[in-house]
Amino acid sequence: MNKNYELNLVIDTNLSSVQIAEVKAKCEKIIWKESIVKIDDIWLLNVAYPIRWQNQAYYVSYYLKLSPTLIPGIESELRINKWIVKFFTYSMSDSDVFETFSNVQKKVLEVFPLQEEVTEEEEIEDKEIALDASSKE
Repeated sequence: MNKNYELNLVIDTNLSSVQIAEVKAKCEKIIWKESIVKIDDIWLLNVAYPIRWQNQAYYVSYYLKLSPTLIPGIESELRINKWIVKFFTYSMSDSDVFETFSNVQKKVLEVFPLQEEVTEEEEIEDKEIALDASSKE
């Protein structure tokens, strides 16, 4: 019986875009292209901590529907690919939804909108207001 999985690949940043496409194509053959339901090509992001002495990595996320017995073979094949820095396989329940990075980012920005940059004039004005308030005390 097939199960839902999310597979996230972290690909080395020393590769060109053509090489990254080749790595992805090789990985998709390993995964079995028929089992890929959706691909989220997140692309280049900063990492929380340096990976292989780099501060950025390429990210690709796959939503898969396949037999659990295939996962160990896929993971062992991915381990020997020298351009895959890390990978994570998550088992999903039937009620879990595969979210793309851009959709998650939109939802986060709805809850926590980006703060507008303060112009130099506004900064000076804020300092003047603070000085006025402190001089009145």
